[in-house]
Amino acid sequence: MTAERERLSVSLNGVDNVGKTTHLAWLHRGIPDAHSVATVDAWDSRWQEVAAGGFASWWFVDSSTAEHIELVIASHHARRAQSGPLALEDRGVPMLRATCAATAALKDGLAPAEALQRVERAEAAAPAAAARREVHVLLRRFADPAREARAALSREPRPTDERYASYQHTLAEVLTLQVERGEYDAVLDVGDAPILDVQRRIRSQLAGMGIRVSPLPDDTLDRLWVLGGMSESGKSTVGELLRDEHGVTRLKIGYLLEVAALRTGVADPMRTGRSGNRQNG
Repeated sequence: MTAERERLSVSLNGVDNVGKTTHLAWLHRGIPDAHSVATVDAWDSRWQEVAAGGFASWWFVDSSTAEHIELVIASHHARRAQSGPLALEDRGVPMLRATCAATAALKDGLAPAEALQRVERAEAAAPAAAARREVHVLLRRFADPAREARAALSREPRPTDERYASYQHTLAEVLTLQVERGEYDAVLDVGDAPILDVQRRIRSQLAGMGIRVSPLPDDTLDRLWVLGGMSESGKSTVGELLRDEHGVTRLKIGYLLEVAALRTGVADPMRTGRSGNRQNG
């Protein structure tokens, strides 16, 4: 009889604009059989109602702390219950607690530690999520929460209001408390390191924990092949052949646009004006 496969969740966590989503997409390439489950708002239809009425208003003003925590926890439980044997999570359980705590601190005038305790009590009273092994990796540029928050805000594509800035600062403080309590399996201080260097560190950490992830190839270029042509002319097919038969690293134009956007602070490279700044949403 074949042994049942271990059920595992791997999450990437950190303040806004630290690269969680980009690195999850890269990590999925190294663990192709994993289930990329994204953020919790995709797992509960109530988030659509929240967004329709003004997401930021509900998050920071209209909802009570109890309502906010309940929706976040319930959404995570739904995500966990429907995840595959190996799930890649954009913000795991500790990070979800941190976001709820930072929000509660602002709404209710609580200190970060007190807000985190309130969230933990509410979570403990709720039904437990499906059991599985969890590995949580925290990405941060700086250990100092004030510098970390400033770095996050400096990468916003548009000016932010005082409430959002306060949220980022409080979130960075809560994350620091969690690090001191050992709630993350790995804490990577990435500074302004290149994306591929950070991805190598993530994969190395996971491999050291016994998780099967392909290492990135050496970044020294020996040869560069560029495939061009009209839509449906066979570019992807030839690219896949070169990858499978010759071990090349295949980079699609969409990825290159994402990297360029990340480095220049553009939130959506597909929706830009002549100046290169995002125009809407």
